[in-house]
Parts: sequence; C-alpha cells; structure tokens
Amino acid sequence: MGCLCTDRPPPTQLADPVQTGRSVTDIAYAVGFKDAAHFARALKSRHCVSPREYRRDHSAAPQKPGA
Repeated sequence: MGCLCTDRPPPTQLADPVQTGRSVTDIAYAVGFKDAAHFARALKSRHCVSPREYRRDHSAAPQKPGA
C-alpha cells in the first residue's frame, strides 16, 4: 500500500515546540483518534512519514541526540 501524500496537513501539535513534551499517543487522542496505532498508520499513509519522523523533520525545537 503506497502513501497518499495528501495536501491535508498533519496535526500541528506534532511540530509545535510547546507540545514537545506531549506523547504522540496524547496528541492522537486530542485530535480524535481512539487508538495511537491507527493515528500513526493514518499519518504514514497520508504523509509518508511516521509521527516521530514528522516531529523530527518539522519541529523548530532542538532534538536530543539519538531521539
């Protein structure tokens, strides 16, 4: 199954520097998903990246080495 890579943006909380302390699971529930795995699959399908990859690539906050 290929990714759709739609123009629909992912939840902004993933890249918001203020939200870096929130888990992906917490963000998934906050945006309406009942299952963090479903959120991760949906993001990967729509945007070709995992939540962790999206957060790493789009966050303005410095990342810890090895994170």
